[in-house]
Amino acid sequence: MNHDTPVLRIRTGARLHCGLFSDPQPGGKLHQGFGFMIDQPSVNLQAHVSSDAEVKYQSNVENTLGNHCDNILSRIQSTLQKCETNWSEVRQQLRITVHEIILPHIGLGSGTQLDLATAFLWTKLADIECSPLDLAQVINRGKRSTIGTYGFMFGGILIDEGVEHEQELGRCRYRVKLPEEWRFILATPRKLFGYSGAEELQAFDKLTSISARELQTLENYLQIIENQTNDFDVLSETLREYGNLIGDTFSQVQGGRYRDPICQQIYDVMFANGIRGIAQTSWGPTMFGLCENQEQAGEISQILRESFSDIEISIARPMNSGAIAEWVQPGEEKTEPVGRLI
Repeated sequence: MNHDTPVLRIRTGARLHCGLFSDPQPGGKLHQGFGFMIDQPSVNLQAHVSSDAEVKYQSNVENTLGNHCDNILSRIQSTLQKCETNWSEVRQQLRITVHEIILPHIGLGSGTQLDLATAFLWTKLADIECSPLDLAQVINRGKRSTIGTYGFMFGGILIDEGVEHEQELGRCRYRVKLPEEWRFILATPRKLFGYSGAEELQAFDKLTSISARELQTLENYLQIIENQTNDFDVLSETLREYGNLIGDTFSQVQGGRYRDPICQQIYDVMFANGIRGIAQTSWGPTMFGLCENQEQAGEISQILRESFSDIEISIARPMNSGAIAEWVQPGEEKTEPVGRLI
């Protein structure tokens, strides 16, 4: 690589989704819900324009991905092809290095963050002005939930307004930062994955409509979150109750309130040790708990490690900004922020 070649890096957060619900009434909105952005795990990509295209992993990244390696590279190539098709007048080839990646199908929104990060690199290096919302439409993201798309842009806690039947992309009705001292503890059972692809579509097709009473209860929870976001106790209780009700509405397709019996066991250990804000993210299997500070998160993480031998435990901070992009000076540590993504 020529030392004068601009190098662009982008780092995203991960998405915690507390569950979707749809209003079956005429004119009702589909795929409402809420979620959070956290600072790790992350998608971390670096790219520059080159005479030949290449997508590769930084050393040791492949070791953490197992059978997902080829699928992730194919996904990046597919996103690049969508950009090339949409802007067919642009001729550029990129060399992309994957420095960090979010493991797919564990409930952390890896697909949306990877796709948007890849598309952002392509358009920015081509000097094309395109908002993340427009990018989402180009690469066919945000058709169901928009938490990951708006989370990529803004971070924080987000409430999805849902989509009307004729809409291409939903809207975020509420977004705000969380207190910086709060922490999320993540517990992911190994060798267990959530639904994706055709299996996910089939699961949604099998869902029955929720009752008017359940619908009103879920809407009440969202209003509580809007009005009392920074009240740790209120948000914790609301998160747990919302997650339990959503889990019950999905029990017919996932075999219970949670993805697997071990998820219920994780819930029970967290609750028994004082965590009140607990939920499964998306289709799981990752369970997460909201902690008031690093000390509490550390104590609970140690208890979980002592209680389970086959789960991954990590602690994340709230990510209160959108994805971070910066220009990198080749061969140096010096970086220059790109600026706001929107």
